[in-house]
Formats: sequence, C-alpha cells, structure tokens
Amino acid sequence: MVTTPSMMGVLRRGCYSVLTTQSCCMPPTASITASSLNGQIASQHAGHSQLPCLQTFCHHLHSSQAPAASQVVANGQNPPKAPWTPTAQLTKRKLLTKRMGFLLQTLEAEQAAAMDKSRRLPEFGPGDIIEIKVAVPENRRKVALMKGVVIARKNRGWQSAFTIRNYLGNAGGIERTFPLYSPSLLAVKVLEHRNVRRAKLYYLRDRKPSEYRVQ
Repeated sequence: MVTTPSMMGVLRRGCYSVLTTQSCCMPPTASITASSLNGQIASQHAGHSQLPCLQTFCHHLHSSQAPAASQVVANGQNPPKAPWTPTAQLTKRKLLTKRMGFLLQTLEAEQAAAMDKSRRLPEFGPGDIIEIKVAVPENRRKVALMKGVVIARKNRGWQSAFTIRNYLGNAGGIERTFPLYSPSLLAVKVLEHRNVRRAKLYYLRDRKPSEYRVQ
C-alpha cells in the first residue's frame, strides 16, 4: 500500500470524511491491483491514478488480507488466536497502554496467589517483632536469621514490601527492606504483636535504642 502525504495527515487527525475521491490521488508510478479491491480495477491515466474513499479502501484491504474461516479450514491450518483472551474487562479498555497495564496486573496477581499457596506467611504489621529467614545470594544462598521491629509495610500487590529495624552493638541502628514476594524470603515468624497508632514508625529512628532493640 502506497501512502501519500495527504493520507498521512488525514490518518493522524482521524478525519476520515475529509478524504474523498477527488482529493486523494496517487503518483503515476503507484497502482492498486484488482485483488486488493475485490474486483474493482483502478483506472490508470497518464497523470494520476484515482483512489477510492478511505473507508471503502480500508474495508476492502482488511477483507483481502484476512482469509475466510472456510478457506482456513479447507487449507488445513489452524485459525490465528488472539494473544490474550478477549474478556469483558479487557475489551472495555480501548487504549493499548491500559490493556497492557491490566494484563500486567492480572499476571502479577496470579503469581502472587500462586506464591501464597506454596509459602504461607503469617499476618504482621507495623509494631510487630518478627524473625525472618533469608537466603543470602551473595553468600551462596546460605540461610541467615534476622530479627527486628516492623516500622513500615507497603501493600501494593506484587510490589509489596516491609521494613524492619534493629539495633546492633557495634553497627548501631540497622534497617532492612524486604520484598514480600521475594524468592530469597524463606519464612517469617511473629515473635510479639504490639498495638501502635501509626502505619509508619519512622519516629523510632530518633528514639533510644532500648525502645526498639530486639535481642
């Protein structure tokens, strides 16, 4: 298909009704075959080659490119499948960016549900004292135990994470943030539940170590 500059301008603006048989012309070297127009032979003249309306042309173009179902079955080929299931939740999102975002959210939710079934984690929140088992990738995935107070937790599906804080004698105050669905997080054990009034306990950074130290 040969696209003229006038057609590109109409396609970008979406003004399909502006393009008519009188305003759309092609160079002398361009021609449209009879098969692409389903039997309509484009008349070629010495100076121009007339092009039908854009709507009619697109209709014939799609009908010529997409084979009928009977032809596909007769040839012994499987009909082409859509890259995703055209559900109601997907078709109502017209923009491709929103469709891709919805697909990513669905895949992340399925992956998180599968990991929840294989690895049971207890319920914990800010203020709780927990002990976790982590496989350290830098140390040949050896298992390490860490204790601390949960000072923050982020619930965002597959991107969920939590932060613990503890005080060590020589190192001082230490904070570590762990993704909730990380493969390196092996187990979580709640040692003590504490009632707090805030969702983020960042004020513990300015408090004495005796208030959040975990032995």
